[in-house]
Amino acid sequence: MVGVTIGLLALLIIYQALALSEGYKRTTQAGGDAQSSGMIASFLLAQDLGNAGNTMAESAVETTRCPNTGNFATTWRPIPALIRDGGADNVSDSFDVFYGVNPVLVTPVKTIVTATPGNDIVVQSPIGWAANQTFLITDQQGACEIGTVQQVVLDPAPYVTTTTGILAVRPQAPIAGTYGQGPSRLVSLGVNPQKVRFDLAGDTLRRQDLMTGAAPVPIASNIMLMKAQYGLDTDGDRFIDTWASARDAPWREADVLAAPLGQLRQIKAVRFALVVRSSQFERQFDAEGRDVATAATITADLTIPSIFPCNGLVPCTGEMTLVNLPGTAGFRYRIFEQVVPLRNQIWNPA
Repeated sequence: MVGVTIGLLALLIIYQALALSEGYKRTTQAGGDAQSSGMIASFLLAQDLGNAGNTMAESAVETTRCPNTGNFATTWRPIPALIRDGGADNVSDSFDVFYGVNPVLVTPVKTIVTATPGNDIVVQSPIGWAANQTFLITDQQGACEIGTVQQVVLDPAPYVTTTTGILAVRPQAPIAGTYGQGPSRLVSLGVNPQKVRFDLAGDTLRRQDLMTGAAPVPIASNIMLMKAQYGLDTDGDRFIDTWASARDAPWREADVLAAPLGQLRQIKAVRFALVVRSSQFERQFDAEGRDVATAATITADLTIPSIFPCNGLVPCTGEMTLVNLPGTAGFRYRIFEQVVPLRNQIWNPA
């Protein structure tokens, strides 16, 4: 009887030790999963944001005449990134990014003759053009349209004997409008240019291709909040001097879609914050019955003291304080913040 009693006590102690260690293991693993999800999501967002404006920044003077359709997916104005505010600090934002992918030719080229429907587009620039590229053609009257290159003809007649550096871009489908000689410009966006949208659906971060209109693709889960702000150079010294929310004029969605080139040039960076949740629900008591609740996230909804904190620095703009997320009790969280310079906007200030 004594031996059985001792064995039962030992077994009980062992089970409690295993349960306690397994609880700590799950908590640690869940925190690690949140850390990994946040790092992957931040990397993917920064990768597209860093490329924002490629090709479009170089051709901004020409494409700023393109009409404002009121829709980022259909306008060809030189908007590198467009943030949509969620309406409150605890409601997620979304944002769109646009960039071309031509690694050789990133400047617009002028038309040699008037481009008309059904004919080739003759331009002066033999470099950087190839079949299957996407092109954008625009004129000074504000006409803009895109197409796909079917074929490129070097030195087309009658220019083969009189002028060098001339080629004819043959569209796969005829252009719809007429674009006059000289003032009109042709911009190569490369093969598969990117116009994408990042948003949250529930707790899932998604990426949608706006060029094709394909369904959004999930890229990370357990993302509870995403906030974004513009980094602006308002005095032209090439340094960011303020951070602006897309909730405030003149940086609301409709404002930016219609903004003049001077205002669009002020956008030099975008910063975003992600609040990532662990996948493991945290119990209030551990295996030994001890209260493990903390003020951070276990028994109360998450309240973030500060997003984009100023840390006492003056001047400072854009800080959001005491952001409460309802329905978030019982989990642990990681908060990621990152500033992404829009290098194409920085390299092409004028």
